[in-house]
Amino acid sequence: MKSFFEFLNEIATDNQAMVSNQPISALIQRNFPMGALNYDFGNIPPTPKNKKPKRKFYYKLENSEFFKLSNFSDIKVNFPEADFWLTRKGSIKELGNPTRNFNKEKIGIKVTSNKIDPNYLFYMIQYLYTNGFFEKEAVGVLDLKNIRVSTIKDIQLKLND
Repeated sequence: MKSFFEFLNEIATDNQAMVSNQPISALIQRNFPMGALNYDFGNIPPTPKNKKPKRKFYYKLENSEFFKLSNFSDIKVNFPEADFWLTRKGSIKELGNPTRNFNKEKIGIKVTSNKIDPNYLFYMIQYLYTNGFFEKEAVGVLDLKNIRVSTIKDIQLKLND
């Protein structure tokens, strides 16, 4: 018995589907009962679980260089000394919402460099939030979503000198 792939190759080379009045699906059903198809595909290895591609967000300004957020700020959970905090868990619409109110469950961000003003960074993060950046980066199932600290640390910004 020829394999399913050999049969498809034969159809393509002989133009059997065009010569006959039957659609390709009828030719497949006639030449390969369901058991044969299942047997044919039994040796194909399972595909690996698809991981979500890592996205990077770039906020571009003229005459500037790239910085990761972690290069000029401390970012961690349960950080009362932070300049502002991001909602880490909750509904998809709440994730990444910047606030000035401390909560031990939120991700705190404290600017450690003089290259950027903490208030400017707060509004830059608010811009990301309103444009749905954190919704795309959310992980989790059902209605409880979260964002990872590593996602926040990997945000890349372009800052003026």
